[in-house]
Amino acid sequence: MPKEQYILPDIGDPRNFVLELQRILDIIAQRLNYMDADGDDIKFNGKKITDLAVGSANSDAVRKDQIFLLADLASVILGTLNQITVTDNGNETITLSTPQDIDVNADVTFDSLKLNDLTLGSIIFAAASGLISEDNSNFFWDNVNKFLGIGTSSPDHLLHLSGAAPQINIENTGDATGARNTEIRMEFSDGDGACIKATRPSVGANTDVELKFFSGGNVSLAKICMDKDGNLKLILDNRKIYFGTGDDASIYYDGTDFNLKTDEVAASDLKITCGSAKTIELQNIVYEDIQFSISGGRVPAANFPTFSTFTTNTKEYQFDVDDFLYLNANEYAHAFKNAASWSFHLHAATDAANSSGSSQYAKFTLYVAYADTGDTWTETSVTAELEIPDGTSALEAFFLTLGTVSPSKNIGTQIKLTIERIAATGGTEYPDEIFLTQVGLHGEVNTLGSRQIGTK
Repeated sequence: MPKEQYILPDIGDPRNFVLELQRILDIIAQRLNYMDADGDDIKFNGKKITDLAVGSANSDAVRKDQIFLLADLASVILGTLNQITVTDNGNETITLSTPQDIDVNADVTFDSLKLNDLTLGSIIFAAASGLISEDNSNFFWDNVNKFLGIGTSSPDHLLHLSGAAPQINIENTGDATGARNTEIRMEFSDGDGACIKATRPSVGANTDVELKFFSGGNVSLAKICMDKDGNLKLILDNRKIYFGTGDDASIYYDGTDFNLKTDEVAASDLKITCGSAKTIELQNIVYEDIQFSISGGRVPAANFPTFSTFTTNTKEYQFDVDDFLYLNANEYAHAFKNAASWSFHLHAATDAANSSGSSQYAKFTLYVAYADTGDTWTETSVTAELEIPDGTSALEAFFLTLGTVSPSKNIGTQIKLTIERIAATGGTEYPDEIFLTQVGLHGEVNTLGSRQIGTK
């Protein structure tokens, strides 16, 4: 750096030497005293550095003959990496870089920050290349109502999602092989509430989606569940689904049976509508009887049973060996299953007690004739023997299964029967006559009636 120069003027008269020396000392003092009185500003020749024109003459009118030079500024004023770059222009001037970036590693604190290009309500985010960006119509904060909008700039709930096909994905990244649970919880301040919970016991197992209701935190009241196969479940016994404005009817499972209850408030009818030519169809077979009356039967000319006193005020036919009776015809009922087997049985009662010391026997044959519309009548028979144990009292009731007939006939088939007592073969013949009160057919029922007359 060139040295600052001072040219000593011509003193002239030696008497002026003292005065000139004093002036020189004052100039040196001013140069040494380069601070303001308050110590704030750096001054050269009584001037702040900002007041000086670099390389120009001092503007002080008294000292026009003084020259202030500050060369090679770039070696005195240094820049900072990633902040300010100082460039020496080679003419005793410098250039500062623009823009002046903030150090990428700096911790910056702003009292407040305003970005004029942002739209009201926008939530800023880092876009490509780390630039601050916004998407006002799809990512919006309503600061008045404290509503967050995703896909909308007009949210009307705490969280408002909008879109052509909006989806929320909650992914459980826990144990890949074991049980997993993912839950959305809705809870009141008193601990009551509900939650939607997805549960998978293990890999490959059925994943259930549950709507659980709870009270007092985690005490489960009930839960509604839909599994991965689309099955909807109301879990926990004795939890009801109610119908009607006053909870008038309900359905529920009590742990053993399913209940449909129409009298939760008051007794009411249960109405079932299936539509034209439709009916209730049972998926599991139940049984019903067709009864053939003994008392209404017709006796033959010979070997007929005796119509005798049964109880004090009733009578019934008594059968001895070889007695038989023609029974009235019956129709295979419309509720019965088509082409099903027919199981025949009879109800009997002893005339006298058996006190012989061993079992006694009575044997019966049932002749079965049948025909559907357009068929030729066909006859078959079934036979069974009744054991009457020792100690049996008089008028003791018995049930005897006679056998099964499989005619493969449909509803509307006509059935005629003849019942006959024949000789016992299993042991000692019961010596007395025996009362028969009824012959029955057990049929399989699979609908509530037929869908049409003559059509199952």
